[in-house]
Amino acid sequence: MRKALIVGISPSTADYDDLITLKEAFERRGIETELIRNVWYEDLIAREREVDLIVYAPILRHHHPMGPLAFSAEEASACWSALTAGRDKTVVASFGSPYLIADYFDMAPVAINAYSNVPASHEAFVRALFGEIPFNGVAPVDNL
Repeated sequence: MRKALIVGISPSTADYDDLITLKEAFERRGIETELIRNVWYEDLIAREREVDLIVYAPILRHHHPMGPLAFSAEEASACWSALTAGRDKTVVASFGSPYLIADYFDMAPVAINAYSNVPASHEAFVRALFGEIPFNGVAPVDNL
């Protein structure tokens, strides 16, 4: 793998900004990595040919203290666009609510719940993705 695209999907700028440590985890392994917020269909189609891996990183946390409990507007469009191109090189890694995958990405070919948007979760996801550690566990919710 030479090049990865990370698409952060979150209504929170702070949560999106925290994904920089996910990008850095890829880069430490010699992977040229681009991090963008949300994605529109046309942009995804253009970018898909240039990358070896697309990681969709949706982040929605519980009502903390005020905020959306579901994606809307740009985030909802990004979810819709997410699986329209490059499915064979797509991974969805939820760094928030474990329900995101069932609610928005149930058709994803590969989906991982990492549960929290912190550097340790980012590093563990990348380590598991590269086979450095095993993926362990099962989803704690029934609809996954």
